[in-house]
Amino acid sequence: DISDHLVTIFSRTRKVTTDTIAEDDGCGSSAAKIGGGLAVLTSLIAKKRLPTLRRVDRPACKVGCSHCCAKRVIALVPEVILIAAQIRQHGARDAILTKLADVHRVTAGLSYQEHADIGIPCPLLGTAGRCSVYDARPTTCASWSSVDVNDCIDPRGQTRFYPMPRVEQLAAMAGAIQGLREVGLGPLAVELVAGVKIALEDEHAAARWLAGEPIFEGAKALEEEVGSLVGLLDQFVAWREA
Repeated sequence: DISDHLVTIFSRTRKVTTDTIAEDDGCGSSAAKIGGGLAVLTSLIAKKRLPTLRRVDRPACKVGCSHCCAKRVIALVPEVILIAAQIRQHGARDAILTKLADVHRVTAGLSYQEHADIGIPCPLLGTAGRCSVYDARPTTCASWSSVDVNDCIDPRGQTRFYPMPRVEQLAAMAGAIQGLREVGLGPLAVELVAGVKIALEDEHAAARWLAGEPIFEGAKALEEEVGSLVGLLDQFVAWREA
């Protein structure tokens, strides 16, 4: 049963999230671990699921296609902390931070549609349409499974998605959100550019966030975006309790 399968993903991710935070070393390392766990899980889900789909049911997404990378992206705080850690590890902090600041000045506070209309590429996009943080990209990016590339090209188009593996990946994201809520952390979600910018500007951002400081408040997602995520979360919670 698909609902049981999704609830299993949700419940396990929730538990891993709460357990990981409980074992934090005081330096904020658990935040990046949660982000890394989500990135690995969404990748494994895709690798397992995609070969089982009929060719006509497989997403139109392919290497080098980056039309979706000019849209507003919502991520979890552990995901942006992981991305910032990877950027630092590659010695690209200053260069990426400059790009993030340039884009943030233009896009801060814009709605999803306003952002899409402008069409500014994500500052994390590398050469040849490839994501420079692909292995650490947020679940909202990893789960983008468009039926038709033309949906993505049109800034006013309504993107249609194949259900699998997208709903499985979103189940994992919902589980992480529930875990964060249970331990009293917030905000639930942040805008990607603003969130990574904060995480890069302050090397202690993870520890401060885990300590309950509102360091990511300035990057908090818009109310309708948070509402959408909470709605997704409530659905999985209801399934788990049924």
